Amino acid sequence: MKRTLLAGLLLTLLPWLAQAADVGLWIVEPAPSGNLAACSGLAARAVSSPSRFAHRLQAEATIRWAGGQFHLTGATVGDVADDALTDRCFALTIDDRVVASGAVLVPYSARLLRIPVIQVTRRRPLDLVLTSHFPASLAEPVPADWREMLSSLR
Repeated sequence: MKRTLLAGLLLTLLPWLAQAADVGLWIVEPAPSGNLAACSGLAARAVSSPSRFAHRLQAEATIRWAGGQFHLTGATVGDVADDALTDRCFALTIDDRVVASGAVLVPYSARLLRIPVIQVTRRRPLDLVLTSHFPASLAEPVPADWREMLSSLR
């Protein structure tokens, strides 16, 4: 009787326990001056409180980093317009907590940034590379706090 009750309780709670983390990639308008070096703080603040300058990416995408990758599911599959993604700020959130925030660039950008960067390496399907600065490659390790939070998403 107790085993049956325990099994029933586990079956009831299993979907709740197995819920996947809510991962969001937010695209944020940069400062009016276009200064992407200010993106880290700007994007984190924009998603922490409602802002008309921040919108959640609604396209399917793969985000890779040194040590792993995960797939974002979205409402749309296909191309994302250049002007809607690059030379913007981003905030990557897990369960509404900002994990990383910085700038979105193309891999051949001439910018030098010492903040986190998402590089748009392919548009269809959307493939993004998260690095701790720019220029950087997937061979360079990510900060330990990112690694801990992102490793659960694989």
